[in-house]
Amino acid sequence: MNRLEEFKGQERLKRRFIEYLNYYRKRNEKFPHTLLVGPPGHGKTTFAMLLMKEIIDYLPLALPTIIDSNWDIEYIKEKLQFNEEIIRDAFNHIVFIDEIHKVKGSEELFSLWNKSNFIFIGATTKDSLLDKAFLSRFKIIEYFKDYSLEDVVIILKDKLNGINISISENILRKIAEISTSIRGAESFLDQIKVMKVNHPELNDNELWEETLKLMDLDENGLDYRQRKYLEILKEYGELSLKNIASLLKTTEENVEDMVEPLLFKKKLIMITSKGRSLRKESSNI
Repeated sequence: MNRLEEFKGQERLKRRFIEYLNYYRKRNEKFPHTLLVGPPGHGKTTFAMLLMKEIIDYLPLALPTIIDSNWDIEYIKEKLQFNEEIIRDAFNHIVFIDEIHKVKGSEELFSLWNKSNFIFIGATTKDSLLDKAFLSRFKIIEYFKDYSLEDVVIILKDKLNGINISISENILRKIAEISTSIRGAESFLDQIKVMKVNHPELNDNELWEETLKLMDLDENGLDYRQRKYLEILKEYGELSLKNIASLLKTTEENVEDMVEPLLFKKKLIMITSKGRSLRKESSNI
């Protein structure tokens, strides 16, 4: 995949960026600083990489730089300024920072933000954690929406092209129903492929059930942590996110990003003024 138009899903977002690119390409102008916002596993990093390639195609002497959000801000500044000293203004710098909300002191990059040969592309799952002044530096802020069931099925079909493994659409739809991200759906498809190749005698229902067992998932697609989460709420009733995370022995961020999305998708839990509680219909799960 080398072109933005090849990106699967997020059609509205893709069309908008193709329009942006055509405009700045025709005018031979610097692409604006851009922020991509969306849940984990929705393809923000892949989208950003394709966007960088498109920008490099039309900007002369463009150099991509990928920043690790865990790096210290001083190291980031040194890295970017060091590159600038070597190549000065002869090159355009396209800088991608994934999970940009994790960069402590990111406003210290403002001195580079305004230089004509720097283009910053950020991706985040937590735009609410970014300072308003920092957010205002992005001319383009676009949001990834949740994928529909049909979108996920199409993407999974595309993943099967050319690998000579036949998976029914019924199975692909089941995968889509218990997936909260493209990354998760593709991971589940990998497990289905393993079982399909190793056990060709299984019919669709058997293939699905045996894969769930292999992955330690129940019939709703819930893993151990999600089942434990529901057990906690059944025992304690309404609880704060902090207390739930403590009982699960993990962080609040992991609970929000990794545990809760499927529970919300299945409408098993709800947000309350005090934290989280079970929905009435989930009492039998």
